Amino acid sequence: MSRIPIGIHCFLRKRFRTLNIYRLLVLLFTYLAYASYHLSRRPFSIVKSVLSCNNHTNTTNDNNCGWKPFNENDSETLLGLLDSAFLFAYAFGMFFSGFLAERCNLRYFLAMGMLFSGLLNWAIGLSYYYNIHSLGFFIIIQILSGKCNE
Repeated sequence: MSRIPIGIHCFLRKRFRTLNIYRLLVLLFTYLAYASYHLSRRPFSIVKSVLSCNNHTNTTNDNNCGWKPFNENDSETLLGLLDSAFLFAYAFGMFFSGFLAERCNLRYFLAMGMLFSGLLNWAIGLSYYYNIHSLGFFIIIQILSGKCNE
Protein backbone atom coordinates (compact mmCIF):
# COMPACT_ATOMS: atom_id res chain seq x y z
CA MET A 1 0.00 0.00 0.00
CA SER A 2 1.39 3.39 -0.96
CA ARG A 3 1.80 6.10 1.61
CA ILE A 4 -0.31 9.20 1.26
CA PRO A 5 1.72 12.42 1.20
CA ILE A 6 1.51 14.19 4.53
CA GLY A 7 0.12 17.40 3.03
CA ILE A 8 -2.78 15.58 1.41
CA HIS A 9 -3.28 13.36 4.46
CA CYS A 10 -3.73 16.40 6.70
CA PHE A 11 -5.87 18.20 4.14
CA LEU A 12 -8.46 15.56 3.34
CA ARG A 13 -10.66 13.26 5.34
CA LYS A 14 -10.59 9.59 4.53
CA ARG A 15 -13.86 9.52 2.59
CA PHE A 16 -12.68 12.28 0.19
CA ARG A 17 -9.43 10.54 -0.77
CA THR A 18 -9.98 9.69 -4.39
CA LEU A 19 -7.66 9.82 -7.36
CA ASN A 20 -9.50 12.76 -8.92
CA ILE A 21 -9.22 14.79 -5.71
CA TYR A 22 -5.49 14.04 -5.58
CA ARG A 23 -5.08 15.16 -9.17
CA LEU A 24 -7.02 18.34 -8.53
CA LEU A 25 -4.94 19.16 -5.45
CA VAL A 26 -1.66 18.52 -7.29
CA LEU A 27 -2.82 20.78 -10.12
CA LEU A 28 -3.91 23.51 -7.69
CA PHE A 29 -0.74 23.44 -5.58
CA THR A 30 1.52 23.29 -8.64
CA TYR A 31 -0.28 26.26 -10.18
CA LEU A 32 0.00 28.28 -6.97
CA ALA A 33 3.69 27.41 -6.58
CA TYR A 34 4.57 28.47 -10.13
CA ALA A 35 2.44 31.61 -9.92
CA SER A 36 4.25 32.60 -6.72
CA TYR A 37 7.60 31.76 -8.29
CA HIS A 38 6.98 33.96 -11.32
CA LEU A 39 5.55 36.77 -9.21
CA SER A 40 8.75 36.78 -7.18
CA ARG A 41 10.64 38.06 -10.23
CA ARG A 42 8.86 41.40 -10.11
CA PRO A 43 9.62 43.00 -6.71
CA PHE A 44 12.74 44.87 -7.79
CA SER A 45 10.99 46.31 -10.84
CA ILE A 46 8.18 47.50 -8.60
CA VAL A 47 10.41 49.29 -6.09
CA LYS A 48 12.56 51.09 -8.67
CA SER A 49 10.40 54.19 -8.48
CA VAL A 50 10.92 54.33 -4.71
CA LEU A 51 14.69 53.87 -4.92
CA SER A 52 15.35 56.89 -7.14
CA CYS A 53 14.13 60.47 -7.07
CA ASN A 54 11.70 61.44 -9.77
CA ASN A 55 12.94 65.04 -9.75
CA HIS A 56 16.53 65.15 -11.05
CA THR A 57 16.55 68.92 -11.43
CA ASN A 58 17.36 69.30 -7.75
CA THR A 59 20.49 71.47 -7.78
CA THR A 60 21.08 71.37 -4.05
CA ASN A 61 22.62 68.43 -2.27
CA ASP A 62 19.45 67.91 -0.27
CA ASN A 63 18.84 64.25 -1.10
CA ASN A 64 15.85 63.55 1.06
CA CYS A 65 14.14 61.35 -1.49
CA GLY A 66 15.14 57.97 -2.85
CA TRP A 67 17.58 55.44 -1.45
CA LYS A 68 21.29 56.02 -1.49
CA PRO A 69 23.15 55.35 -3.91
CA PHE A 70 20.12 55.56 -6.23
CA ASN A 71 19.14 59.10 -5.27
CA GLU A 72 21.98 60.76 -7.21
CA ASN A 73 21.81 62.18 -10.73
CA ASP A 74 22.98 58.89 -12.28
CA SER A 75 20.20 56.81 -10.72
CA GLU A 76 18.87 55.57 -14.08
CA THR A 77 22.35 54.31 -14.94
CA LEU A 78 22.69 52.45 -11.65
CA LEU A 79 19.23 50.91 -11.93
CA GLY A 80 20.03 49.91 -15.51
CA LEU A 81 23.24 48.31 -14.25
CA LEU A 82 21.22 46.23 -11.79
CA ASP A 83 18.79 45.16 -14.51
CA SER A 84 21.69 44.23 -16.78
CA ALA A 85 23.36 42.22 -14.02
CA PHE A 86 20.13 40.26 -13.50
CA LEU A 87 19.49 39.66 -17.20
CA PHE A 88 23.07 38.66 -18.08
CA ALA A 89 23.20 36.24 -15.15
CA TYR A 90 19.82 34.86 -16.18
CA ALA A 91 20.85 34.41 -19.83
CA PHE A 92 24.26 32.94 -19.00
CA GLY A 93 22.78 30.62 -16.39
CA MET A 94 20.09 29.30 -18.73
CA PHE A 95 22.76 27.60 -20.79
CA PHE A 96 24.18 25.66 -17.84
CA SER A 97 20.94 25.04 -15.98
CA GLY A 98 19.64 23.00 -18.90
CA PHE A 99 22.55 20.58 -18.56
CA LEU A 100 22.15 20.46 -14.80
CA ALA A 101 18.38 19.93 -14.91
CA GLU A 102 18.79 16.94 -17.23
CA ARG A 103 21.15 15.23 -14.80
CA CYS A 104 19.36 15.71 -11.49
CA ASN A 105 15.92 15.19 -10.02
CA LEU A 106 13.76 17.91 -11.54
CA ARG A 107 11.55 18.26 -8.45
CA TYR A 108 14.56 19.05 -6.27
CA PHE A 109 16.02 21.36 -8.92
CA LEU A 110 12.83 23.43 -9.19
CA ALA A 111 12.20 23.42 -5.45
CA MET A 112 15.71 24.69 -4.71
CA GLY A 113 15.35 27.38 -7.39
CA MET A 114 12.07 28.54 -5.87
CA LEU A 115 13.51 28.51 -2.36
CA PHE A 116 16.63 30.49 -3.26
CA SER A 117 14.61 32.94 -5.35
CA GLY A 118 12.39 33.66 -2.36
CA LEU A 119 15.38 34.06 -0.05
CA LEU A 120 17.03 36.53 -2.43
CA ASN A 121 13.84 38.59 -2.66
CA TRP A 122 13.80 38.60 1.12
CA ALA A 123 17.43 39.80 1.10
CA ILE A 124 16.46 42.80 -1.03
CA GLY A 125 13.87 43.69 1.60
CA LEU A 126 16.45 43.31 4.35
CA SER A 127 18.46 46.15 2.85
CA TYR A 128 15.87 48.55 4.22
CA TYR A 129 15.85 47.12 7.74
CA TYR A 130 19.64 46.85 8.00
CA ASN A 131 20.15 50.20 6.23
CA ILE A 132 22.35 48.75 3.46
CA HIS A 133 23.33 51.35 0.86
CA SER A 134 26.01 49.41 -1.00
CA LEU A 135 25.67 49.14 -4.76
CA GLY A 136 27.79 45.98 -4.62
CA PHE A 137 25.22 44.32 -2.35
CA PHE A 138 22.43 45.02 -4.82
CA ILE A 139 24.51 43.83 -7.79
CA ILE A 140 25.40 40.55 -6.04
CA ILE A 141 21.76 39.97 -5.09
CA GLN A 142 20.64 40.65 -8.66
CA ILE A 143 23.26 38.27 -10.12
CA LEU A 144 22.31 35.51 -7.69
CA SER A 145 18.64 36.17 -8.36
CA GLY A 146 19.25 35.84 -12.09
CA LYS A 147 20.98 32.52 -11.51
CA CYS A 148 18.10 31.22 -9.37
CA ASN A 149 15.32 32.35 -11.70
CA GLU A 150 16.48 30.08 -14.49
